[in-house]
Amino acid sequence: MGALFFGSSKEPLYGFFHPARGNRLRDTAVLLCPSLPQEYMRMHWAFRRLADLISRQGFPVLRFDYYGTGDSSGDTGAGSLEAWRRDIVTAAHELKDLATTAKISAVAFRLGAPLAATAPVHFSSLVLWDPVVHGGKYVAELEAGQRRVLEQDPASDRVTQEELLGYPFPAALRSDLRRIDMVAAEPPRAQRANVLVSAPSPEAEGLARAWRARDVATSVAVVPDDTAGLGQFQTASVANEMLQAIVSQFA
Repeated sequence: MGALFFGSSKEPLYGFFHPARGNRLRDTAVLLCPSLPQEYMRMHWAFRRLADLISRQGFPVLRFDYYGTGDSSGDTGAGSLEAWRRDIVTAAHELKDLATTAKISAVAFRLGAPLAATAPVHFSSLVLWDPVVHGGKYVAELEAGQRRVLEQDPASDRVTQEELLGYPFPAALRSDLRRIDMVAAEPPRAQRANVLVSAPSPEAEGLARAWRARDVATSVAVVPDDTAGLGQFQTASVANEMLQAIVSQFA
């Protein structure tokens, strides 16, 4: 089908549907949940590539833009964590209709991970790619990056206090992000979760222990590449090893 708009006619979301390909068609569809907003732009190509690779394994795949991002409706900076969780629910329902299946799995990158994990969707499985486990640390990384920009850019006096690394980041959104704690939050409505990290992560290990204690089968695997961390996500291309590791979860 390709590109489509779905959801509310007043505030439609943009998506791209990749039909299942290959000789072995599966009964599960896969939803790709990106990060926001700086990493979304940097990793757009990787998500396109990932969707293609998974669809070649026989899984229908939907990738989409959250409200206020990409080609979806809404002004940049107008979204919220709660709105983006609703977008995941809307996208999951759309994918079920497109793929004519009731079984949905999700791949969620960085900030997409806590959104997918806390969205009221019964996923068959979750693959969390370098998840943002604690939002306070994530915001601190963004703010540190912004300080470096202000120190290095001679035109940085034009940057507003509501902006981080070139994107609107209002105080209310920062406050919401700082409250993210995947360890303390309710576990996902999923049968199992696989956490893939670019470097050894005590946070990811702590998350896995917490979820296993609450009856979610959770594993952690390290897939070394050159894109671990906010700075590298901004400057490096994603390693093929990580994409292949994610695809292997659906082999």
